[in-house]
Amino acid sequence: MNFLRLSPLLLLLTSISPILAQPSVGGVSLGDSLEAVLALGYHQVEQQGEDGVEIRKFELPNGNELSVTFARGGAIWIEEDWAGNPEESTSSVGKLQFGSTSLGDIREGLGSNGFAFNKEPFIQDESSVATFNSYELTDQPDSVISFVTRARKLDDTDPPPDFSVEKAFLLNALILARTSFAELMWGNDKVFATDYEAIPWSTVEKLAAEPEADTLNARE
Repeated sequence: MNFLRLSPLLLLLTSISPILAQPSVGGVSLGDSLEAVLALGYHQVEQQGEDGVEIRKFELPNGNELSVTFARGGAIWIEEDWAGNPEESTSSVGKLQFGSTSLGDIREGLGSNGFAFNKEPFIQDESSVATFNSYELTDQPDSVISFVTRARKLDDTDPPPDFSVEKAFLLNALILARTSFAELMWGNDKVFATDYEAIPWSTVEKLAAEPEADTLNARE
């Protein structure tokens, strides 16, 4: 026998209340258990862990990589990385496209340049430069989405006249994480854009690449 009785008013409110989309990357949300992630059926390619922290890496059906870090029974870091195949550039989040969605698209769609976790937000290797733009989410406490955009290094020190940072840096990875864990990894010395505001997840899902986006960082 069910002793829970809902009033007609409460039933009406619950029937018309909108269901907010849960922030997720690769179908995984913060707090999801390892069992729930394994149930998605992705091909696991790597497993490691120590001191109560476990990392599982999976190959998504389109060949891109999903890395999920677990602690205290739930996901605290979810990262989707593009494998570099232009024909498999669709991300798992909204309309975001790896290799097409630009830093300019992100800045315009989210209303600011976000923030960086340190004073040197660029990392580089022999052939490319990457930058991280992060935004706190208003839908979920202790959560942050970070966009990793990447551009190939120029052959000379002087950029061409038509060079644009906003068009040259293109989406290469997405990271959804607990803010507290991101601070542990990257430090808490954040640098915010002057017009920065936290964002709802719905704005992330609406982001898309402009048709004229450059392809400077598409991997060969």
